[in-house]
Amino acid sequence: MASGKLSPRQKMINMMYLVLMALLALNVSKEILKSFHLMEVSFNKAKENLDGKITKQMEGFQEAADNDPKLRPYFDRAKEAQQITDDFVNYIEEIKKELIEKTGGRKEFEEGFDASHDYEAELVGMDNMEVHANYFIVDNADGAKTKGWKGQELEDRVNGTREKLVALLKSDTANGIAIKEDLMTSVAKATQLRAELTEQEAKKYPTWSAKYLEHTPLAGVVTMLSKMQSDAKATQGAVLDVLNQGKKTAFKVEGLVPVVRPTSGSVIMSGDKYEAEIFLAAQIAGMENATFELTEGGSNLERGEDGKLYSRAQGSSPGTFPFAGVITVKTEEGDKPYSFNSEYQVFQGGATISATKMNVLYIGVDNPISVGVPGVSPRDVSVSMQGGSIKPSKGDYVARVQRPGKAVIVASAKMPDGSMRRMGQMEYRVMRLPKPEAKWGSVESGRTMARAAMSVHRNIKASMGSGFAFEGITYRVTGYRFILAPRRGEVFTQSVNGSSIPGGIQGRVRGAKRGDRVLVDKIRAVGPDGQTVNLSPIVIDLN
Repeated sequence: MASGKLSPRQKMINMMYLVLMALLALNVSKEILKSFHLMEVSFNKAKENLDGKITKQMEGFQEAADNDPKLRPYFDRAKEAQQITDDFVNYIEEIKKELIEKTGGRKEFEEGFDASHDYEAELVGMDNMEVHANYFIVDNADGAKTKGWKGQELEDRVNGTREKLVALLKSDTANGIAIKEDLMTSVAKATQLRAELTEQEAKKYPTWSAKYLEHTPLAGVVTMLSKMQSDAKATQGAVLDVLNQGKKTAFKVEGLVPVVRPTSGSVIMSGDKYEAEIFLAAQIAGMENATFELTEGGSNLERGEDGKLYSRAQGSSPGTFPFAGVITVKTEEGDKPYSFNSEYQVFQGGATISATKMNVLYIGVDNPISVGVPGVSPRDVSVSMQGGSIKPSKGDYVARVQRPGKAVIVASAKMPDGSMRRMGQMEYRVMRLPKPEAKWGSVESGRTMARAAMSVHRNIKASMGSGFAFEGITYRVTGYRFILAPRRGEVFTQSVNGSSIPGGIQGRVRGAKRGDRVLVDKIRAVGPDGQTVNLSPIVIDLN
């Protein structure tokens, strides 16, 4: 484009092409800038996750140090590592904040966007190439690039922070444990941000910041700074892991085994919740030299082929039986005892058999109820009722109900820890008492009786019969109608209030003929529930 003689117009056109090409070269794809933003969000989230992990590590470390003074030097160095890391992270955060403010801050979230999860908005000047270059790099008057004070300061802080963290692991003054050099190198690499520059690169980029920060858009610079913060937290976590290894233990862990320990009992009642602790237990060397004994409950402990200790006892009678003991392990610092205690329950096995259709409570009467919980003393059993009332009576209980429907009786037991546990329940149908049978005195309906024998009875009675399960249930007859139906002649009818048989009716019976019939209907009676019922008629043939 520049060869030969060109007109001023052509020279102008060529110059415009050059400018356009330069602009295209400087234009960074929006997709790339958005990718930098997503990486920034990811690094920030990683830092938050590391913060949570480190917080838990420090809490556990402090608890262990409070219980064991030998761990205090390790915990002190862990706190020092935390302070070094926090200072560096805050320093980087101030740089990010200043650069973002100088380029217009962050964009507003679009309408309807849910930012409740601390999502960082995109940068306004994400494609800016100048602000951070001037911030980190200084140009000489002759155009040569020299070390900018902020760029060099950042590089010095990165290397200084790494060296301080690694220095915490060089020796272990508590008990002489030496931290291996290869381990230090591995930890150092977590924040090893300084690049290995070739000789040619060193001439072009006199500093690390000149190479990585000058020709990178703002979105990339902020992302790289966020990565520095995340890497610093990762290094702190690695340092804490090494310091945790400094604890001098009494045992060598050979492996881990999962343990499931029920806290609610291995057997639960319907409606209760099953709960168990699930954790990993360490298998340690040296248990073959340990001594163990039971201080309460049963015979001594037994060692199984798997190396575990077992307590075995024979359940001879119902109840709760505690047992306790101690395991003594020989260590370099002397014998260390480990006490334990637990308990087991024995209950009397048995079967409960009941007719499912006969779970009935009758209104107006004392319904006898028997409640027992195997393995629990009756004085520790509590019984309640929904849909009625229940109270103790002669070693058992009586329940009373008032209206048809359903009722539930619940049994609870007092546990050894003093808590009440629901042990079971039974649902009952609530019904009215069945109708009794009406009788002429003691004469049942359908009989044939002599007139003289009939005339000696003085009352109409209502009886539940000898086959009814409840004893002492009485009905009071409040009225009836007497009918004498002769084989020839007119029918005699008389209504009576109450249950007595008047003398006039008795005379009619005595004066009746063989083959005449006595009919008593419209019999009304009141039961123990206070309800009036109509009973079936009485029919008796006379002879």
